[in-house]
Amino acid sequence: MTAGQKPEISIVTRAYNVESYIQECADSVLGQSFSNFEWIVLDNGSTDRTGELLNDYAQRDARIRLFVNKKNYNKIDSCKEYYSYVDLLQKTRGRYITDLDSDDMLHQDFLKILYQAALEQNADIAAAGSIQFRNNNIKDIAQKILPKAFCDKDITQMGKDINDFYDAFRPVWGKLIARNLYLDNLDYFFKRPCQLTFGGDTYTMLRLLQLAESCVCVERPLYYYRVRRNSITWNNYYQKRYQSYDVIFYEGFRLLQKWDQMSPENLEQLCLYHLGGIFSDISVIYYIQGISMAKKAGMIEELFLDQIYRDYIVNFTGEFQRQWDEKLFAILNEIWQRCKEKEERFLFYPYHYSRRYLARKMLAENSADLYDIMCYVAASVSARNEIRYEDELLKACVSYLTGKPCASWKEAEIFIQQCTIAEGREEEKKKKLNQYISENCYSKVQELLQTFNKEMDWDCDVLFTKACYHCAAGETETAIKILAVAQELYPQERVIEENLKNLCGMEKRS
Repeated sequence: MTAGQKPEISIVTRAYNVESYIQECADSVLGQSFSNFEWIVLDNGSTDRTGELLNDYAQRDARIRLFVNKKNYNKIDSCKEYYSYVDLLQKTRGRYITDLDSDDMLHQDFLKILYQAALEQNADIAAAGSIQFRNNNIKDIAQKILPKAFCDKDITQMGKDINDFYDAFRPVWGKLIARNLYLDNLDYFFKRPCQLTFGGDTYTMLRLLQLAESCVCVERPLYYYRVRRNSITWNNYYQKRYQSYDVIFYEGFRLLQKWDQMSPENLEQLCLYHLGGIFSDISVIYYIQGISMAKKAGMIEELFLDQIYRDYIVNFTGEFQRQWDEKLFAILNEIWQRCKEKEERFLFYPYHYSRRYLARKMLAENSADLYDIMCYVAASVSARNEIRYEDELLKACVSYLTGKPCASWKEAEIFIQQCTIAEGREEEKKKKLNQYISENCYSKVQELLQTFNKEMDWDCDVLFTKACYHCAAGETETAIKILAVAQELYPQERVIEENLKNLCGMEKRS
């Protein structure tokens, strides 16, 4: 680019404490075979040598426009004291804008190939593929993502198969985006739902695709993305990050509707992308440092209460549900192993999915008692569990409890329903049980419990009384298991939930 010449492309980068990587990034920019560009780069309050290195480059190349924040500022909204991302976009002068992360690199022909493709099709967006590599070794490829080649002026045709484009359009980087498309719709892009704390790039691209009229995709990896465990994405975990996946799911849903490409296959695949996000979250929760195992179990529980997850998981085949179940149990098993090391095993019992895993684990190890078996059955057919496939273990457990063959998941559900119909019976005896407990007369409690018919074994009051009895006898683990069963059978009983959590906390402290 010569002096006074207007750049055709504006590269936008925000850099924060990347002294180990910024030189590779800068060299990849300045080594582009297409030269008519400007690089708008922000030193976003770096405390290492990032700013110094960028300043050296800016002194040597007039195409670099360097801006500096005294402190790190990552909000989208403009601020008088700091440059925001929107501020940088508004300072661009190119016909096209492309984002570049400060620890990533561009193929030397990135700008040239995408610019030519965009001009030939007069496209609003030109996208390339990417190579994700680990840390400092560009040959250590973690993943290669390529969009399917596309050059139709009707952008809606790209949506015939969501797999052809979705992965490549999750990030903003790796693309040329028409400046007028971007800047004319800033309000639309950045008036984001408050739940969106993660996946802002995907949200933005899905919105851009809804507005764009034309797009061209180059089936070549031209962007090099560095995967770092210590990057912002890996280090910052928001407890309700799954809500961001909900926002993105609905944005993808709206895109397919707008393109008139809402086929059953596309909807199922969109659900799978959402499911992948949830599984990713579970994996991230496992690796988070500095929080208790109880907190992790609670965070996982909250993930599975996500409404989108519950709405669509039931539509997948039984075999798919079984495979998904195995994945979940594998992650929970890793957390369980750490729990055993930290003597936090009891913290699994207050949570539905964790206790279902635990009951199955006890069964697999031939160390299960009657309450483990019942807990697995009750948790499996619970309304909170949307994973319902023909589980041979479930049928075996029901057969053990009833002494009769169990042929299906439905029969297991009927068995659980029958276990709870005793509610409201033997009221006089139950009043006496409460009296004996209040008087700490546990020998009388034991005697009276033995007078109940077998059909009362799983009555809520009887279970609660048994838990109190075992707790008084110092058999806390048995008491916890009984309360776990009671909570599965009678989830509306808050007193069960409160006592279970209190008892698990007491066991942890003992």
